[in-house]
Amino acid sequence: MELELLAGCGWQEGLVGNATVSTGIESQAGYTLSTSAPVIVRDLRTEKRFRGPHLLSDHNVVSGISVVIGPETRPWGVLGTHTMEPVEFTLDDANFITAAANILWEAIERSENEEMVARQLADIDAIYQSAPMGLGVLDLDLRYVRVNAALAEINGKSIEEHLGHTVREVLPELAEIVEPMLRGVLATGEPVLATEVTGQTKAEPGITQHWLINYIPLVSRGHTTGVNISVINISARKRAEQALEASQARLQQLVRFAPVGIGFVTQQGELLEANDALLNIFHTTREDSRSASWQWIENALPIGEDLETLLARLAWSGIAETMEIRRGDDHDDSIWVLTSVNEVSEENYQYVICMADISAQKDAELALKESEERFRLAARLAEFGTYYGVVATNTMHWSPETKKIFGLDADTKVAVNIGAVPDLVHKDDRERVMQKIQASLDPF
Repeated sequence: MELELLAGCGWQEGLVGNATVSTGIESQAGYTLSTSAPVIVRDLRTEKRFRGPHLLSDHNVVSGISVVIGPETRPWGVLGTHTMEPVEFTLDDANFITAAANILWEAIERSENEEMVARQLADIDAIYQSAPMGLGVLDLDLRYVRVNAALAEINGKSIEEHLGHTVREVLPELAEIVEPMLRGVLATGEPVLATEVTGQTKAEPGITQHWLINYIPLVSRGHTTGVNISVINISARKRAEQALEASQARLQQLVRFAPVGIGFVTQQGELLEANDALLNIFHTTREDSRSASWQWIENALPIGEDLETLLARLAWSGIAETMEIRRGDDHDDSIWVLTSVNEVSEENYQYVICMADISAQKDAELALKESEERFRLAARLAEFGTYYGVVATNTMHWSPETKKIFGLDADTKVAVNIGAVPDLVHKDDRERVMQKIQASLDPF
């Protein structure tokens, strides 16, 4: 560590600003720093406390005084005076040099403080000007004292058009809204925080904008001297919120009036929300569903499977499943529903369940099945043969009675394509049979 010769007179040319001396006992200045007290030298040539540096010996220094500049806890440097002739410096001389060092320290400290303040102000100004929000300062008359570029852009005027002008002059469109709040801050010293303001400015005439404003009192020596303002344009966020609200409203309407039953449930099967169609499937009201939680639907499920297991299984498979739901206190009423479950990522629920009442379709399927069974029974009793074609596979299927008529065993397989005449038909009847078959196939 070294000490640099920063200023002085009587030194050889080129040394000030370049010459250095060691600290500690390697030099008088270093020794002075280590003792934190004035050091008086009567004869440097015979000095035993420290070694005389070349900087002094090269100038034929004999006597001198050196003192610390700055407080003991924060020494800044050393102030010294030296002679080339023997001099008996006294304690008064040392006190005089100490007083000069104190004055020098005050000047140095003030300069450092001013530099620090200047740097801080420069940093603040850089932040102020580059801040992504509008910042400004108003005086007691609500005149703009300071404005950054972002606020000027928000207000639709240049920085120069703000300075020295009142809020009403700069923002006549918003004056009736913001002036009462600003005057309230000046009168009470209480800030206005995170308040939304809606209106228009010259930045985008005719377009309604939304801002989030903060008005904070500017206080000096216990008195309010102005208002610090910050403004953020939240128009894009407001439009997004409004669009989201509209979308959610449409979704809620869609869910509410959907012909399919829709419900949101937790992983444990607790019902959080259900539309009217789902409640109608279970013949329950919204009030009853809330009071009974989700137990009313679990009681209606197929026997042998609890709701939690059912939800997890359907969500994992991703396939809709047909099941019979039992309704009524005695489970004397039942319907068929097509049920699907999907996992969702919302925090409040784990599954969305959809149910469609397919009882009419199921009844039609059962009626058709019963009709086919009656027809087959009638065919067996009347001993007349039937056959039918499957268009998808281009094959004909014979009933056992038909095979019996042709003298075939019931297990005999007859490979006949749709539209072809079986080989068992007599050659004289083949053309007529072909015409009948073609006529029956015309719709296909």
